[in-house]
Amino acid sequence: MGTKACGEAHWRGDLTALESDFRSLQDEALWPLRCEARKRLVAWVRDRHRHEIAARGASPEQTSQQAQVLNPDNLALGFARRFATYKRALIVTPATRAGRACGTLV
Repeated sequence: MGTKACGEAHWRGDLTALESDFRSLQDEALWPLRCEARKRLVAWVRDRHRHEIAARGASPEQTSQQAQVLNPDNLALGFARRFATYKRALIVTPATRAGRACGTLV
């Protein structure tokens, strides 16, 4: 489905039509691609998280409990490098409207 707009040939050739090709796709065609990519990302994060806590000495029970960290259907906010508290961290806490809209933050 998505190959029609963003297949390998687009990336190897002229990119001038890429934006218009993407815009020509219906939302119904893009949404399943987005969902599948999100599921793969969550699976990768879960796997990496399990390996990290196992390396820190977590028990097998604790490691298996972490298999459900993150829900692919919930909004997740990520912060690159470090999370600086002076950069308005309070706007994304559960006590704020934005925080409540996002659901439980992990």
